[in-house]
Order: sequence, then structure tokens, then C-alpha cells
Amino acid sequence: MSKLNFYNYKLKLIILTLVCLLFVKIFSTSNVSLIISSYVFDVLVYAFIFFLFLFASLKISRKLTSPIFYILYFYNTLQCFMYAYFANDLSNKAYSFFSVKLDTAIFVAKQIINYKLILLCLLIFVAIFVVAYLIKLDKLIISRKAIKICFFVVLGLVIVYPVIFGNYFANPYVDTIRYLFEDRKELVDLNIDINYDFNLFDKSFSQDLNFNFDPQMKYKKIFVFVMEEIPNYMFYKDIKKVPVEKNFFEKNKENSIVYKNYYTNNQDSRTAMLTMLSSTLIPYESYSYSDWYSLYAEKVIKKQNLVDYFNDNNYNTTFLISDVGAPFEITKYNFKNIITLKEEDYGADEDLICMHLIEFEKACEDRAVFGQLKELANNNEKQFVYQELIYGHTLKYIALKDQSRTEYYNYYFDDFYNYLKEIGKSDETLIVIVSDHGEKGYFNEKNHSSYNVPLIFVASDLEQEENYDLLSHLNFKDLLLSYVAQGYNFEKNNDIIFSIGSTSTGLVSYIDKNNNFAVVSSISSPYVVFDNGADVNYSSEKYLLFNKYLDYFNSHK
Repeated sequence: MSKLNFYNYKLKLIILTLVCLLFVKIFSTSNVSLIISSYVFDVLVYAFIFFLFLFASLKISRKLTSPIFYILYFYNTLQCFMYAYFANDLSNKAYSFFSVKLDTAIFVAKQIINYKLILLCLLIFVAIFVVAYLIKLDKLIISRKAIKICFFVVLGLVIVYPVIFGNYFANPYVDTIRYLFEDRKELVDLNIDINYDFNLFDKSFSQDLNFNFDPQMKYKKIFVFVMEEIPNYMFYKDIKKVPVEKNFFEKNKENSIVYKNYYTNNQDSRTAMLTMLSSTLIPYESYSYSDWYSLYAEKVIKKQNLVDYFNDNNYNTTFLISDVGAPFEITKYNFKNIITLKEEDYGADEDLICMHLIEFEKACEDRAVFGQLKELANNNEKQFVYQELIYGHTLKYIALKDQSRTEYYNYYFDDFYNYLKEIGKSDETLIVIVSDHGEKGYFNEKNHSSYNVPLIFVASDLEQEENYDLLSHLNFKDLLLSYVAQGYNFEKNNDIIFSIGSTSTGLVSYIDKNNNFAVVSSISSPYVVFDNGADVNYSSEKYLLFNKYLDYFNSHK
């Protein structure tokens, strides 16, 4: 047989799939360069699958090659549609096949992927197969020689295209290749005894810290605003876009204390918040274990923490979020009030952006609960309010509103502070502004600037100051209480800070007071993927220290 003509149905499947995929991309993002760059690669991958099938069919029975084609087709289509649906958010991430874990997949299936989306995908699959069957297409005949030429041309393009345009889009195939060829150094096996300092990883309340002492509290109202994924460099770049007359940070600069050398210890939101409230580093990625709470979070939350402290000092403690439901772990803290967006208020205000892209987050932009925030401010009781800000948790907020996270939050804070002045409460209020974590993504997290996050205290009686002590979320409790509880002191500055990378990166990093910075991958055998001024021996020593804490953490459940 010199020519093949049995592949028409498969070709129609691919063409229809690519048409649907393009519509999903256009629906999901307005980023034209992202649509084009990712779509061209998707076309190349489908072409490769198609010509691989034809090429294999020259040598192997179609009874074997056809099932392989459908396996590759289904897998590639599922991941393509997922990446298209979450296009904005995945565009700055990097998920290689080496970082995939069963528990992570379970979490994604249960908590991230909306079940309506699964049903929609199934309906699209059925429609594609039915339409492909109904469409009449004259049989295309491709010669053996043409098949071989097309196969190797497409293979070459699949390899070359990401090298040239790979920085414009994210794709697991591309990220896996990058992972394999990245520059890395093997960790040296150190047979030395490392002095273990538990205080490096746990700064929670202890008995000798007089948890129940009742000092004169300096502020009647304390509002902690936790911004979503803003590193310092991005914060200061974007705040310049705000006009001076509406720039909250510029207008209140003389009454602000700014921490410039402050770092997150966790690059996932929920672990970052737990570290802030409980002053204990959780040495695991957030979304890697289906029983994560019972395994790791529960014992951290049950320690004496900031919420308990303010409860004991007669504050009305409130967690506030513009989501229909509060994060599960937060509900385990002893907040007196947990205020969320009411189901009937979701989407009720047409001027506010609301979305339900991911299963566990049915939320609106933060102004949806601005009224509740004002009520708390106007209440005569002592208030400790901890608000997890939502805007920008999915990048579609930013795309639809054409406003960066920093810009949006600035106007939010400015309006709130103006309200405090209007009701005469500004002089008794401390505002704390912090980011949960820095910029995510396997390749972003090789840079220490991705861990360096804003921390700013604002109150009418504070005097302008920029602080450059090496501090982190582990110090958040002590920093806050040093402003609120008169006579509360702690030793500032750290010798070293550790941080856990975002889920599926497998990264552990550290930065020390001499600005040595290193990132170690814990996937498979540990190795250094980036270091700045620290040699491999030094990195090995610090990683060994971290592993000692990991063992300690596991043994105290």
C-alpha cells in the first residue's frame, strides 16, 4: 500500500477540537499575545500527535496505533482546555510532569475544577465526536514520503518554537523540558552535626512569653489587610501609577512604618496566613495532600495564636472575606465572627466583578464586603479585623477591570481611611497592610525578590520610618504586638529565613543576613537550582538544617 487514507475522522476531530479550543481561549483572556503564542504551540502539538500516528502506522498495525492516538488526543485535549480556561493564572506558572503528585491531582479535582466545567468539557467532547462523524470530508490521501517529511518538520517545530517563544506562555511539555535542562548543582552530602535552633522555624506564643499578660493596649481598632500575591518590586512599580491625590501610601507616608526587607515563609495563600496567625512555619506545600489539615495544619492552629491573644484581651475578633465561604482552616481559629459574602449577594451588584472560576472560591471583588468593613470600624467595641483580600486571586479580575492588584487595593484603603476620618475613628486605629506571598511560578521563585513582600503599618501617631531588618511572617505576631501592646518587646532581625515554594514546585529557599540566597529542589534527589553568593556546601548545610526541622515537625503531631 503506497498511500494511506484511513485517517480522515481523526483529522476532523483535531480540526474541530482546535476550533473549540480557540473559542475557549478568547473567552478566558483578552491577552492577544498569550492567545496567539499558546495557540500556535497547541496546533503544533496536535499536528505532532496526528503525524506521529500516521508515521507509526507505516510500520505498526492500526489496531495498536489508533488506541495510542486516542489516548494522546484525550490527554492533550484535557490539559489544553484546562490551560485555556485558566489562561491568565497559568501563564506565569510552571508545572512540569515531575511535580505532579496524586494528592495534588485529587485536590485539583475536588477544589479547583468546577464540576460544571467538567460537564461542559464532556459535552464538548461528545459534540466534537458527533459533528466529526456527520461532517462529510473528501478523503485526503497523503503519500508515505509526505508523511515522513511532515512528521520530522512538525517534530522540529515543536522543539524549536518553545525555544523562541516559550517565555510568552506556559505549557507542561515546555516546562518539563526546561526542568530537565536547567542549570543545577548536586548537593554535597554533609556528615556533620548541625546545631538545631527550633526558634528559626517557630516563634509561637510560649508560657515564658506571658501569653495572658494584660498590657495597656495602644489601639482600640486594628485592621490587618492581607493582599494577594504582591512582591515588593511589583508593589512599588504599580503604586506609581496612582495619582498623588488618591495615593493612600503617599498621602500617609509621614505616618507609616515600612518594612523593606520582609519575606513570606510560604508561597501559597493558606499556609502563609497560618504562618502569620500562628508564627509557625509549615514545611509543606499547601495543596499536595488530600488530608493536609489533619496531617499538618491542625496542630499549628491549636497553638496559642494571635486570634486567641486578642480574644483574651477583650477584642472582637473578625475574619472578613468577599467569598461565599471562608477558607476551611480559618474557620478552625477562634474568631468570634467570620463574615463572608452572602450567597444572595453574589453577583447582585452589577458594578462589581464576581466570578466562580474555581470550585472553592465563589467570590466578588473586595468592595462587596466594604459595607461590613465600615460597620466594624464604626462599632464602639475593640476590634481586631483580619481581611483576606480577594481581588487578583484569579488574574481575570485584573484583565476585566484593567487595574493591578496594587492599584485596586490602594483605592480600597484610601476610601476606608477617609471613612475612618469621617467618623472620627482614625486616631484610635492601626492599619496593617501585608501580602500573603510573592510572585508564584517555578522560574519566578528562583529570585529572592519573589519572596520579598510589603509590610506597612499606618497610624496617626506613627512617624515615618523605613526598616531594613531581615524579617518574615514568622515575626508578624511580634511586630504587630510591639505596636499594639505597650511594653511588648522582641529581638528584631533574623540570621536566616526559610521559605517553602508554591505547590508543585518542590522548592525550599533561604536568604540570610549577608544576602546569600539559594533555592533547593526537593523533587527526587535534592539539588540546588539557584544560588546567589552561597556555595553548594553552604546550601547543603542549610538544607540539612531545614530537614531537621521537617523531622521535628513530623514527630510532634
